[in-house]
Amino acid sequence: MKQKQRIALFGMVAVALIFAACGGDSGNNGTETDGTSSSTVACSNTYGTNTVTDCRDGQTYRTVVIGTQTWMAQNLNYADSAAMPNLKGNIWCAGNSTDSCAKYGLLYTWTGTMNLADSFLYRTAGSLVSIPHQGACPNGWHVPTNDEWETLEIEVGGSGTALKAVDGWSNNGNGTDMYGFSALPAGLRDLDGDIFGSGCNAFFWTATETGTSSDIKSLSIITEYIYSYHKSNYYAYSLRCVKSSNLYSVDSSSSSSVGASSSSSIKYGSLVDSRDGQTYRTVVIRNQTWMAENLNYAVDRSWCYNDSAENCTKYGRLYQWAAAMGVDARYNDAILGDSVNHQGVCPNGWHIPRNSEWSILEIVAGGANKSSAKRLKSTSGWSSAGNGIDLYGFSALPAGYYSPNTFFKMGYSTGFWGATESDSGYASNRLLFYDVLRAYGNYGIKGYAYSVRCLKD
Repeated sequence: MKQKQRIALFGMVAVALIFAACGGDSGNNGTETDGTSSSTVACSNTYGTNTVTDCRDGQTYRTVVIGTQTWMAQNLNYADSAAMPNLKGNIWCAGNSTDSCAKYGLLYTWTGTMNLADSFLYRTAGSLVSIPHQGACPNGWHVPTNDEWETLEIEVGGSGTALKAVDGWSNNGNGTDMYGFSALPAGLRDLDGDIFGSGCNAFFWTATETGTSSDIKSLSIITEYIYSYHKSNYYAYSLRCVKSSNLYSVDSSSSSSVGASSSSSIKYGSLVDSRDGQTYRTVVIRNQTWMAENLNYAVDRSWCYNDSAENCTKYGRLYQWAAAMGVDARYNDAILGDSVNHQGVCPNGWHIPRNSEWSILEIVAGGANKSSAKRLKSTSGWSSAGNGIDLYGFSALPAGYYSPNTFFKMGYSTGFWGATESDSGYASNRLLFYDVLRAYGNYGIKGYAYSVRCLKD
């Protein structure tokens, strides 16, 4: 059987391939912009309907309210290095023309973004980073922290596609721009001074440091997700400013990370499945209520690992996608179509999570490429020192999976079905491995059998 396991962007190797496919300008082909003189004296911006005019240089930007936050809906294009000397030598247009800056905004090093001296390109700024930190943003706006970006990610269900503009992305990589964020692929400037990736990638600085590097957020043409990286402050990326009157929508109980929690704050409950009398632990994680155990409701086209009833008791059953969705087996090879709160094989009042709902859990647990798997995995049962810390009480066990006539990887991996299809033969799932820190969003073959975790309606 043909396999098309489209695992979401695996590290920077894939990113490099994207850049190569999009091409790039070699050498210092970016136009270094010094700007023109203007005053740095405090001034008042002009606000229109979903717009802000930067009082420093008169440029007008679209704005958008997403959840509790107000974001610029365009990349910053402030270039006045006379008024802001820390911009000098730290800003570029993608390509050799100011037309690129008009379209994509400027590319800023982290010190240009933060309006800090160049010495902080290679050392930690620490207490010099205020919260909020205006940096190069207009008065009343600031450089978003990693937490504020993750608040946005949670609001949009972790969907990079929903943040991307409806045009301007290469190779059919356009988004839906569902929220009006209108992310455009400005590319980047690398450590060698090469500017590339325009049309294929968008990168955005945050105000959050990690050692002598800083956190960024990334969108690309080959994945629907939003990715996080720690990158050298010498790189130049885009800047999206957030309005300072809308500070963190993170719970006051959270620490420096959106995903912060502790075992003492885990809120367990229980569910009795009226169909067969089985009882399951449940757990509240942020604003979602999940089963804290895998479903073990017997239907056709579901199996116990190695056909052992003991494994069903411990790990739950493994379901083909159509069985998990409670539909005819022909939908393992045909499009069922999207629906909200699709009950499938779950108990009444619960449903098979959609891809966006899995993404919310993943973000809360640490983001698309952080240690989300470790925080979701159980503290025992995983082979080769692969146990997790079960920070949220989700207690993912290594149930393995089933392909026709063969069971695989119990003790080493687990996968959970999602309700979202990619095409007739593939549907979303989440994969956890014994030796990988993050959870993977993937599209799996519907005829394979994975675990089911139900989510409360």
